[in-house]
Amino acid sequence: GVTLKFSLGRMGQELSVPILLASRITWQSVVAGAILPALSGILAKALWLGPRAKRRKERKLRKMREENAEGITRARQEAASDVELMRSSIERSRKQEEERNGLIILKAVYGRFPEKPEKAANRRMSGSADEWPMVEEGFGSTTLDVAAPLQYLIEHSKLQLYNSSKAGLPGFCDPCPGEEKLIYVLYRFKGRLHEVLGHDNEPLTIPLQRDLLPEHSSRMVNGALLIQPSLPPRPSARSSSASKGDKSA
Repeated sequence: GVTLKFSLGRMGQELSVPILLASRITWQSVVAGAILPALSGILAKALWLGPRAKRRKERKLRKMREENAEGITRARQEAASDVELMRSSIERSRKQEEERNGLIILKAVYGRFPEKPEKAANRRMSGSADEWPMVEEGFGSTTLDVAAPLQYLIEHSKLQLYNSSKAGLPGFCDPCPGEEKLIYVLYRFKGRLHEVLGHDNEPLTIPLQRDLLPEHSSRMVNGALLIQPSLPPRPSARSSSASKGDKSA
């Protein structure tokens, strides 16, 4: 006949429960024997195993945060002290970049975001400013404001971070040890708004054309709404020809 057997193993012990589906082999019993185990596994994962693993992970993270709370507070204070020591250099960098219409860091967040975007890392996030609340509402206990340290690291309107954790950079710290971290950067280059999202251990290079936000996109920075301006109209071929004719005359 056709028998369905459920097995459960734990700590070297195995429990098996055979269930007789049919005393004779028929195509219905064969189909049932193939579908029932798969369906049972999907339901068990969705209704029991998945939520159980999620609760276990959350408990582990809470315990880890409680154990690291004092060290994280001290690391944040040290990072803030580093930023204060770099303050004059940061302001000088920002002034130089503004004068050349270069690279200005408007907002940067590093750490574990409460709401992880579905978009892949290093991709521009489309839509309005309220699509990703965490970035607009401020910085949580698992994130760090790193706009000033990134401005400090800019050289000749370029910023390049290599494929290693950003926690060791000047003005940075690890706001959530043992957890996956991302870095989000909203910046202005040549008067245009750009944004990028990347994983902690991946290289980050800006500015890049792919980070450019669409026209009329909006982002909130320190309570101010920034809107991507429209591109200036390109001169037509006729006006270009007329201009060349005027010069030759």
